[in-house]
Amino acid sequence: MLMQQNKEIHCKQCAGDVSTKGRQPVDEQKHRCCGQFCSQTEQQLTWSELHFLPEDLVHAEARQETARCARCKVREDSQLSSLEFECDKCHKHMELGNFSAIVCRQVLQGERRSKKRCYECQYPQCCVVGCTSRPDVAISPNHVDLNGKWYCHDHRYPPCRVCRKPRPASQIGGKIRFKQWICGTCTEAGTEREELRLVESFLDSAREPPKTDAALPEQPCGPPAAKAAHRQCPL
Repeated sequence: MLMQQNKEIHCKQCAGDVSTKGRQPVDEQKHRCCGQFCSQTEQQLTWSELHFLPEDLVHAEARQETARCARCKVREDSQLSSLEFECDKCHKHMELGNFSAIVCRQVLQGERRSKKRCYECQYPQCCVVGCTSRPDVAISPNHVDLNGKWYCHDHRYPPCRVCRKPRPASQIGGKIRFKQWICGTCTEAGTEREELRLVESFLDSAREPPKTDAALPEQPCGPPAAKAAHRQCPL
């Protein structure tokens, strides 16, 4: 019937009529926090939308200002910052300000969730000495090794060792982690250089003059001593 009426049919995703219920993808855009504890000498720290209250982001955008993340709001409130909870992973009792912004946001919104993880357990620092990278989103137990250590993306999957280009998603897997990698562009360039080196080596050897007898080492004159002694032996 619809085919006879020549009507177009669109799914909810293409028609823009997507339900807001259920888990939604996280916006990759980062927002600058104006809080005191996110201030650095170089610049203000930036976080994803999960670190802020939704209404704070809306009001800040309308006023063309920057919002405070949930963690800064808790730390700047003496009553909220004095609340203590136990981390479900490290089992340490600490103040709410030492937990992640996700937990602080849940408390500010009045959620009563029993499981809470502190900031260091949810956003651990890379275990490689000298690396200060932390994950952009909270890690899950399957994102760490058996010893509980977390490696950043650049150390778990090293970039191209020639041009330092990051690995694409097609070159990421459990069997090739921590292994050296060369991108396709550098591999082709290296193959071309090796072929050129072999051609130049062949041409150089073809241009060399052939070795003559004069170039050979001189042989000692006269018969060997053993043959001379044999001729002197009487019959």
